Amino acid sequence: ISFTSPLLASRRIIRVGNPRTRYADPAVATLPPRVPREAVCLLLAAVADKQAAREVAYATNVELAKRVCDLRFHKIVFTSTSSLYASTIGYATEQSAVCPTSSYTETKLQAETIMRAASPRNVVARLAIAVGASQRTDWSLLVNHLVRCAVSQQPVTIYGAEACRPYCAVRDIARALVWL
Repeated sequence: ISFTSPLLASRRIIRVGNPRTRYADPAVATLPPRVPREAVCLLLAAVADKQAAREVAYATNVELAKRVCDLRFHKIVFTSTSSLYASTIGYATEQSAVCPTSSYTETKLQAETIMRAASPRNVVARLAIAVGASQRTDWSLLVNHLVRCAVSQQPVTIYGAEACRPYCAVRDIARALVWL
């Protein structure tokens, strides 16, 4: 969110978060009663079940998606996850089969279905793992963890070294979302 804010400053884009969670970002608008006719929504809200109770994840990932669609935005850019592909041989593409393996990925897939059914203008962006410094850097992600260990001169143990993990810089993801 911190990287998208400056990029959105001159645009009529309404960012939406779920104000009912303890993870709510005060910089993100709560749902308005109506939206301007040409308004675009960048729906960044997501809660993984490891962060909160499944009910909160469902409320954020599915119910919020329904409520946003009910506002009839001109276009919604919905951020989903490449975790939907689970484990694949080779690289996953948009045509690859999905394999939800958690309630988080199940709810993100449900929300994708809601978004696509609501309007052909809506865009679902299955994001790679975002890496880089941010206001709330997730130090458990491999690349961030490697950087932290290197800076603090700590040893690193890598599990699943043969796995392919899709990473993308936070700034590049922000630019791509604004472009969409």
